[in-house]
Amino acid sequence: MTLASLAAFAGLCLILSLTPGPDTFLVLRIALNRPSAGIAAAAGSAVAAIAWAALVGVGLAAILEQSAEIFRWLKIAGGLYLLYLGISSFLKTRKGAKEGVAGGGDGGALRYSRLAGLGAGALSTLLNPKVGLFYLAIVPQFIPQGGDTMGTAMIAGVGRSSHSVCLPSRRRPHRL
Repeated sequence: MTLASLAAFAGLCLILSLTPGPDTFLVLRIALNRPSAGIAAAAGSAVAAIAWAALVGVGLAAILEQSAEIFRWLKIAGGLYLLYLGISSFLKTRKGAKEGVAGGGDGGALRYSRLAGLGAGALSTLLNPKVGLFYLAIVPQFIPQGGDTMGTAMIAGVGRSSHSVCLPSRRRPHRL
């Protein structure tokens, strides 16, 4: 990967990182509950992005190009996971609100551990078909013909992952 193509890829990743998606909203929801768990969710998302890059490096793009059926099952699994996240969040909020009203405490506050945040971020990114499409359609365009496919894909994955972790974990001044 040349310096010019690396800069172009970094710019593309920055633009995509500023565009919210399911992973961004998941990280924000968890971070509002517990900031350290939110950072863990962002790290889980980054680890899963590196896993997508490794899959591209071993040739998953070529396999999925030949088999639309496999990609369709990946999209179905991603949709089911997003449905699960929505329903479980709704049920947890209702349960928390009922307990808060009955106990007179903080209604609706959900607690996430760092490990739960890491797992939720990773699973959300692994099953997100748009992330898969990004790695399967865009990353191969930056791999030079006859070059080191795995190395270039991993450089792209680490570059994309750094955006996933750095943007949500920035410290912002508190406003009153």
